[in-house]
Amino acid sequence: MRLLPPIAAALWVLAGPAPAATVRLVPLRAAGVSEGAAAAAARAAEASLRDLSTLVVQPALGMGTAPKRCGAEDPACWNALAARAGGTDYGLVMVAEPGGGLTLDLVLVDLRARRMAQRRFTVPGPDAAVQPIRAAVEALVPPFLRRGYGGFLVDLPPGARLKVDGRVALSEPSRAPVPVPNGRHEVDLLLPDGTAVLSRADVAEGQTQALKLDLHPPPEPPRSSGALQITSAALWSAGALALASSLTLGAVINVRSPLLAPCVGSSRTCSTLEQAQAEQRTQAQLASTANILAWSGGGLVVAGAGVFAFDLVQGGSK
Repeated sequence: MRLLPPIAAALWVLAGPAPAATVRLVPLRAAGVSEGAAAAAARAAEASLRDLSTLVVQPALGMGTAPKRCGAEDPACWNALAARAGGTDYGLVMVAEPGGGLTLDLVLVDLRARRMAQRRFTVPGPDAAVQPIRAAVEALVPPFLRRGYGGFLVDLPPGARLKVDGRVALSEPSRAPVPVPNGRHEVDLLLPDGTAVLSRADVAEGQTQALKLDLHPPPEPPRSSGALQITSAALWSAGALALASSLTLGAVINVRSPLLAPCVGSSRTCSTLEQAQAEQRTQAQLASTANILAWSGGGLVVAGAGVFAFDLVQGGSK
């Protein structure tokens, strides 16, 4: 597996978590089922939703009469019944019918995606319905909405695979969130060309975290020109050498200055007039050279600084 270099790597952009999903129970009973038996089953279904899911349970609707029996192959019928929940993300339809005791249909409908899941079972009576209802609700609730879980919603590119904590969690595009235990996870996107986008992401219980792939790489840092860097360094070095030479000549002039001392009293160690004149000419030449070196050295240093600044500006504009 080849990793994209950091300078060109696509990045995961984590959108804010979606608000907690809501659900409402829509209880219905057919003729022949007592209202008390249907109400007991409705209370058990609502309690199971609170215990087993992270859905925010809205107050159940009042007990209604089932207008007709919806078949397993009639999702439009179940969607219409669940739509009575009104304003929630999910509707749990419970239909109680007589038959061998008490027959219950539990259908959880995703009202936004218009997806449904159904469980149908028969129990001797209301008292025996609590555990089967709990098992049915547990099977109906999507994994990312169960206690201790959250989900990642990923816009997966064709041919890519999503790995969570080292395991492939998604290999085909899907609108359903990927269920994961709440907490921090290593999230890897393996692209068809062999590159990978690596990230860490947190998910809270009952929250769906949207992960979006940003295919626009971050801007490249400024690139400097090697030739300009060499020129700048050369100018700096030449200027520094010229300044050092100027200071050295200044020191030599100071050392030779006693040679121009006048004769005092009976001392005969002073220079003759011809020697003094020659020394004066020598020191004047040294001073002139030192000044030239000082001015040229300063100019070279300034030029080196200018080339360096130009290189930075030019690199930043690319």
